[in-house]
Amino acid sequence: PTITGKELEIGYYTAPKGSGAQPHHHPSEQIIMVLAGRLRMRVGDEIREIGPGEAALILGNQEHEQMALEDGTRFVSFKSAAGAQPVDE
Repeated sequence: PTITGKELEIGYYTAPKGSGAQPHHHPSEQIIMVLAGRLRMRVGDEIREIGPGEAALILGNQEHEQMALEDGTRFVSFKSAAGAQPVDE
């Protein structure tokens, strides 16, 4: 689920292997922290895998994408509510 307040947005997600977000960007900064499983993250030109307890910082308007590498991958996403929606390409 995603909860959006006046200033902050937090989402708690469980993703099956192979699912994720296609390349996109939005004005707000974002932090994604993995709780279980693994994500392959591309942030700008950097690609890396992150696992439990690891996080990725995505700057505002920085293109990024992600894919779950294991079934049941759980992660939390934090953003400011203003500018949280992807910008149409």
